[in-house]
Amino acid sequence: MPHFKSLTLTAFRNYELASLDKLGNNFIVLTGANGSGKTNILEALSLFAPGRGLRKSPLDVMQNNEIAQPSWAVSTRIASDYGEIPMGVGYDQNSGRRITRIKGKDVRAQSELSEYISLLWLTPQMDGLFLDSGSERRRFFDRMIFTSFDGAHAGRLTRYENAMRQRNKLLQDDEFNDTWIDSLELDMAETGVAIAASRLDFIYRLNGASRKFAETGLLKSFPMGEFTAFGYLENKLAERHSAVSCEEQFLTLLRDSRRIDAKRGGTSDGPHKTDFKVQHLKKNMAASQCSTGEQKALLTGIVLAYAQMVREEKNIMPVLLLDEIAAHYDKDRRAELFALLYAMGGQVWITGTDQEIFINAAPETQFFTIEKGKIKQQ
Repeated sequence: MPHFKSLTLTAFRNYELASLDKLGNNFIVLTGANGSGKTNILEALSLFAPGRGLRKSPLDVMQNNEIAQPSWAVSTRIASDYGEIPMGVGYDQNSGRRITRIKGKDVRAQSELSEYISLLWLTPQMDGLFLDSGSERRRFFDRMIFTSFDGAHAGRLTRYENAMRQRNKLLQDDEFNDTWIDSLELDMAETGVAIAASRLDFIYRLNGASRKFAETGLLKSFPMGEFTAFGYLENKLAERHSAVSCEEQFLTLLRDSRRIDAKRGGTSDGPHKTDFKVQHLKKNMAASQCSTGEQKALLTGIVLAYAQMVREEKNIMPVLLLDEIAAHYDKDRRAELFALLYAMGGQVWITGTDQEIFINAAPETQFFTIEKGKIKQQ
């Protein structure tokens, strides 16, 4: 299955030059004190998925400013059925742009990364996902879509947002050009319907995978969820309106709301406003109403169901990046989680401060100790 065989960090965060080599398709445990740089390694890995990585940081913030190296870079070799694939991401300080390189050639579309490796992560900052704004949930579910199932989804999101941004800017001009805005709104309608359709298809399949996983009886500590996407276009499609009809209705909505949107300084409705609702499947309770512990377990359950779905549909396992995951759970829950992950197969990166709790996590686990930007294999 696709996984990272090596990782090299150059001038990245608190690392001057550091490497991890001979990585296997198994558990990789990074331990060290808080602030030692464990999460920085997970962030470097997350840059091999479309988007801005698990911290969503600006490119210049990732630069190690304590050394003379002008720009940071992260390189890897991905194990695949066709041999090892060299890949790299970096920062061009002169242009302020990100560089993505696959097989030695620069690529413009980050979506190409998804053709070689699939990633998903959980971090402590995501613990409040069910209580956060809808934008965080959109980002979480959209990422699951484009990292493993529909790589073009990321490009559609970017295209829609660019058209919407241009429309918002033009509406601030009292004498805006109707023809130009017509063109932007048409682009938003066509792309928006495709975005909504991809979301609904994914939710339908994830719900099926969650119910199937729950029926196995293997999940004692990690509840499954039931998911619904609520948005203007998602609702229309769910009501069996055709794609063409949805485009026409959304176009009418956009045209009719121009004056209001001009005053508001933003587009009133569309896939950028969609929210994803999550229900505790067994309790039939909104995730936002569950206890803090239940929410953490439910979020982990979503990742497990997603990974299982990818495994069954694509015959691969996404690489999982689990930051401080063991801190959430007691000994029994940790053992259950590790057993489930090991049974699925695939590469799992886990960080923590105490190596002892991972000693019996899984056979062939690789241990690395992180200390002040230095990496040492145990």
